[in-house]
Amino acid sequence: MATLTVRLDGTGTHTTIKAAVEAAVAGDTVQITQAGVYVEAGITVPANTITVKATVPGVDARIVSVASGSTLIVGATRTGVTWENFTLEAAAGSRLFSAGPSLTLRKMVVRLTDSQVGVYWSAVSLGVSLVDRCTFSMGRSDVAPQYFISVDGAIGTGAMTLDVRASVFSTGSLTLTAGTAISFDPAAANGAGAVVSLDNVTVRAVWRGFAVSATGLVRLRNCVYADAPTGGVAVYDNGSSGWLKDHATYCCLEGATLTGYPASNIAADPKFVAEDRGDFRLTAASPCRNAGTDLSAIFTLDRDGNAFGLGRGALEGEASWDIGAYDSQLLGDYVTLRDLKEAKGDRWLTDTSDDAATSTLDAAVAGAAVRKAEGLVNGYLASRYATPLDLSALPQAAVQQVRHWVTCLAVYLLAVRRDRTDANVVEDHRHCLEELQAIRDGKLSLGGATPRSGALPLHNHTTDGTEPYFTVTRTARGGATIDKNEVGSLDLF
Repeated sequence: MATLTVRLDGTGTHTTIKAAVEAAVAGDTVQITQAGVYVEAGITVPANTITVKATVPGVDARIVSVASGSTLIVGATRTGVTWENFTLEAAAGSRLFSAGPSLTLRKMVVRLTDSQVGVYWSAVSLGVSLVDRCTFSMGRSDVAPQYFISVDGAIGTGAMTLDVRASVFSTGSLTLTAGTAISFDPAAANGAGAVVSLDNVTVRAVWRGFAVSATGLVRLRNCVYADAPTGGVAVYDNGSSGWLKDHATYCCLEGATLTGYPASNIAADPKFVAEDRGDFRLTAASPCRNAGTDLSAIFTLDRDGNAFGLGRGALEGEASWDIGAYDSQLLGDYVTLRDLKEAKGDRWLTDTSDDAATSTLDAAVAGAAVRKAEGLVNGYLASRYATPLDLSALPQAAVQQVRHWVTCLAVYLLAVRRDRTDANVVEDHRHCLEELQAIRDGKLSLGGATPRSGALPLHNHTTDGTEPYFTVTRTARGGATIDKNEVGSLDLF
């Protein structure tokens, strides 16, 4: 088993992915080790069990198809092939994958440019195939995909599986009445032995989420279908008389009529963080939080590679598995474990939370600090606003500010308990308290938030009745200085 490397600068064994893949034999690994755009056409997989992946952390490798009307990757006759950790972009009129049995796609971004097919199985067995932590999207907002994933034709009748988990399917349009995210529609005499599982899948703005036939077993668990174009449906029934409803559980089907569905399903706005920017993580107000079923016996990682079930529910001994491709990671109402990691890093958080000396970050300790910090923040804000705040109703700038306050105070609390305070932690803590005290005292306002009834009045109203402004200079560490004699806006960044 050999390793073939691909680099655009010529320092690898090959300069194109096509050349490396077509030189490989069974068991070989093709590693893409240099970031860049690889313009390819007609990659034919020559053998079984070949792995193609970008392996260097942070590598942004894109394979761009240039051959219109053709298939970029032909592998229908090959078994056990894996593609991992890079981006595929199709030329107009192209298909991306002609898939073979037991295909694995992991941490991929698949982007179509017109009404095309992303990955398809036709006249071959599924084997044991897996789509894990992938994103399928459109490169244009004026067209819809034909199918992002399609299973059709004579795929056989024996035992076979397709698992799609912790993955996202989305378009850039809320109006296009065409396109399907995942289609399972083999010929009537085929597919009887297939089991297709769609677990923690998020589908947004695709006319048909899941189109299925009565052949085989298809089950949806912890899936989201949101922002359907006019006439769109989460589950399109290919002549199977509605049988699939019994196989959809713990799903959020926005706008759907749930008659006939199990009671574990909900029809609600999932309240994504910023769906217009492609951020389908869940806000604190999302009904999908802690509303799923625990699938940890099957898989544990969300689309970001974070563990499912690490949110507030788990820390308080409650149900904690979320619906959708992303675990919320919310340790309280405002802040996620991801926010803490971005502020201080895994090692610092481990050093300040690992009371059991296991050399691992203790999410329960970190969560306790976050919830205490949120209590402090809410205490200051409560003089003017209803708390806890509904972040989904606030402008992004205000959301970021609230998260900064909570993160700053939580970091200080963690540092104090392990005597890890330094000048930066202390100064940032002081600046956060100054800002919060100014809001409490009516000197500043939280832009975009509606004051609660009976809130303390703001000082220094302007002559036209608008709220006073203030200016803030944010330091490189995230602290701030406030000129209380100035008037300006609340954008503390």
